[in-house]
Amino acid sequence: MNNKTVAFTVSGKPLTEKQYVQHIENISKNVKNGNFISHEDVL
Repeated sequence: MNNKTVAFTVSGKPLTEKQYVQHIENISKNVKNGNFISHEDVL
């Protein structure tokens, strides 16, 4: 993996490939633990 930016967070933070993978893994853990807002809750 390199230090090249491969993605951005919704707040605009650039992520390297390693950071991106960690970010996605953290999001997946949050969803599995029930830490999310549903579409219905947003409406």
